[in-house]
Amino acid sequence: MPLPSQHAATWSEQCQRQLEAYRRYVELAKFRSEKCHFSGPNCGYADADIRLMWQYIENTAPLCGKLIKALAEVEERFRQMGVESLEKHGGVEEKTKARTEIVLWRLKKPVYATAVLRRNRLYVFYDDVSIDNRLRDEVLEELASEAVQAGIVAETYYVDEEYKRLLLEVSLPKTVSRLLGGRDRAPVTLFRNLGWLLSDDWRRQFGHTAGNFGQVAVRLFDWMALARYAADVLMKTPDEPLTFKLTIRQVAKPSAVGNSLVDIRPIGTANKLINVAYEHFGIVLGKTDEVLMRGYTLLKALREEAFRRKGRMYVVNDVGAWIAFSNVVDMLVIGDGYITPVELRVVAKATPRETLQGETTLMRELAKALGATAGGGGKIRLREWYMRLLLPTPPTPAFDKTGQLYEALTNYPVAAKVEIGGNTYLFYHNGGGEYVIGVGKATELYEIANKIGLKIRLKKNLLVLTHKRLEELRRHGIQVQFLNEIEKESIKS
Repeated sequence: MPLPSQHAATWSEQCQRQLEAYRRYVELAKFRSEKCHFSGPNCGYADADIRLMWQYIENTAPLCGKLIKALAEVEERFRQMGVESLEKHGGVEEKTKARTEIVLWRLKKPVYATAVLRRNRLYVFYDDVSIDNRLRDEVLEELASEAVQAGIVAETYYVDEEYKRLLLEVSLPKTVSRLLGGRDRAPVTLFRNLGWLLSDDWRRQFGHTAGNFGQVAVRLFDWMALARYAADVLMKTPDEPLTFKLTIRQVAKPSAVGNSLVDIRPIGTANKLINVAYEHFGIVLGKTDEVLMRGYTLLKALREEAFRRKGRMYVVNDVGAWIAFSNVVDMLVIGDGYITPVELRVVAKATPRETLQGETTLMRELAKALGATAGGGGKIRLREWYMRLLLPTPPTPAFDKTGQLYEALTNYPVAAKVEIGGNTYLFYHNGGGEYVIGVGKATELYEIANKIGLKIRLKKNLLVLTHKRLEELRRHGIQVQFLNEIEKESIKS
């Protein structure tokens, strides 16, 4: 079922905006590689590493093809069916979150859907139907026709193979290879799936619960990519259809708006192929805390190989590990993180077993794996240099959060230049959204800020401004430029 025309226009407009952001990022990446912020010809990297980096960056153009768009449409329709079931058949109140006034309802009549990807077609049955994994296209089309006659909503979409961009393989350092079944190469899609495994995936079996709008579409897309890698590369059996089950049993209902919680899982051949891919790389599902700890161990090994210290800065050490680590962390943030223009945070997952400190999350272990700072509420703050060095994953209008992360990583303002009365002050970002300069270097700025009623915090011998305060200075007519803006001007000139 196509989206209403206003939604179709919105999709097109979002794709155009994301494509423009991608073009800006490519120019910025060229500029930064010349300055040795990224791998580049002037930075002493091998030609093969530079080619791999640029091949990856070319693949980070926005996902706007027919398959991801179809999945977004399916998700939108299916989520609405969950809300309609609650309104029509009712539900049982299970939990209320007092602060947000969100009530969680268990549906008296759950809703189901079955999605089948077969070559260039996506068949969707909005019911709990049984699908033979050996079905040919003509049989699936007949089934769809029979379903409609039986009162079951069924749709057929003609789709593309845009997921092939995620099949790009990267080489792995030996320390990482030992943790991934001894393999010396792995596809980008594996690391995206690992990010989901450390966030909202189930860990005893293949499955995923998605509350955010758009998350279902992206998660299904990543599973499809991994299954196709297993079929096309590992098993050489590309013709089998991939089947996925979607279920809504609960709806979160703040005020009059309902949000369906969707469970998705691969079944039949899709389940088998994803399992083949995981086993090929030595990834085993099982107990929650053990799966998480194995994932954190791999994350730590990737981080240690990907980056190294050069003086006071972190730089890229291994391009394959850099791409792999970026994809795991990006998908972890998309699944379980918070994104601002100057900071990324991740929430640690709960574990059934308490740690030695009496905690019920593996927050400290995840923080160590990321080389990050553990904070309150299970939130882990990534260090500021991550914002400069993490490679983005492709954004898509199907899931707004992917676009937010892409913009944050490509537009990170690592420093700010403030000009007042012929004097120039350079503030450096030191994490947590704070920009600092020595107190003695910015006396005039401090006095002017006081005159206009703008509070500036002092911290030991530093004058501290937040990103928000710098924007306020700008609104008062003071010239403020962030480093990414200066870089863009340099590119133009």
